[in-house]
Amino acid sequence: DPFAAYLTIRSLKTYSLRFSKMISNTKKVLEYLSSCSEVKNIWYPGEYNNKHQYKRFKKYFISGGAVISFETKKFSIIKNINKLKCFKMAPSFGSLESLIEWPYFMSYYGQPKKILTKLNISKNLIRMSVGIEDIDLLLKDIKKLLK
Repeated sequence: DPFAAYLTIRSLKTYSLRFSKMISNTKKVLEYLSSCSEVKNIWYPGEYNNKHQYKRFKKYFISGGAVISFETKKFSIIKNINKLKCFKMAPSFGSLESLIEWPYFMSYYGQPKKILTKLNISKNLIRMSVGIEDIDLLLKDIKKLLK
């Protein structure tokens, strides 16, 4: 319909600006997470636990996007997820705002342990989509989560 077309055209005009901000924020979040002793594993395309994909990844992509998965060392840390201000709980990603998901209890809740193990979904796994908010506010939230 015409209104949807208008919104699409309007959104495309600022796409590169929004995408650049999301990628910039994502890199800073990744730097912070990689320096945290509370973080056990980080999954991000072509880097961290996905380093084995680097050559193939760089051949086809310029960025890994804004979705990060990471695993904490202690399950008790994740209970701080309700204290976050910037990151909103959501089972899907694809917005300008930062979203966070706890896969074990959200998108994979009730799945048999065999499937969870095969997919590497633990109780300590967190997925986040980094948005365009102020990076200091995002990092403040992540610090709250990992306390």
